[in-house]
Amino acid sequence: MATAVADVVPVLQREVNVPGAPLFPDALPGDYFGYVEDGFWEGRLAGVFKGWTIIDGADLTSPESGRFITNDNEDDFAEMDQMFLAIIAGFRMIQRKAFDLAQNMRAHAGPLEYEKQVSATVLRELIKSLERRLNEYEVLYSELVSASAFYYMDGLAQSSYAIYNSLGLETVAY
Repeated sequence: MATAVADVVPVLQREVNVPGAPLFPDALPGDYFGYVEDGFWEGRLAGVFKGWTIIDGADLTSPESGRFITNDNEDDFAEMDQMFLAIIAGFRMIQRKAFDLAQNMRAHAGPLEYEKQVSATVLRELIKSLERRLNEYEVLYSELVSASAFYYMDGLAQSSYAIYNSLGLETVAY
């Protein structure tokens, strides 16, 4: 049976949130659902999930409600693939969160002044840690996953790193 997209959402939530101190406290379940689907299609474009697609459950042999990751045989999406999908989706979420954190804010109200700024060092280390993790997976799964997928993900990490080091603009073409 195909794997429900909703089944990958808890994996993604564990990927991006620390127990007791969520990084995305205002995120709704639909937000995570969207990132799972976006991560799937990003992985598919990179050549990771060849032969797989997301369909409406009504199109399955035994119709069900919801959206499902499946192939022509309606097989389950392997747990290893679900984890890699969560990593891709988590990378997308954290990257966007880091862009949001990178914004400096300054406010004046009469004699009072408030300034908020996140350390560029923290942002660089965040991207470096994601890149190290990606490199580990490249070594472990190079036999199973297309090399182009890792080149694509590495390009995303490198462009983010360049932005945080003021070596590029936020409008980086991937």
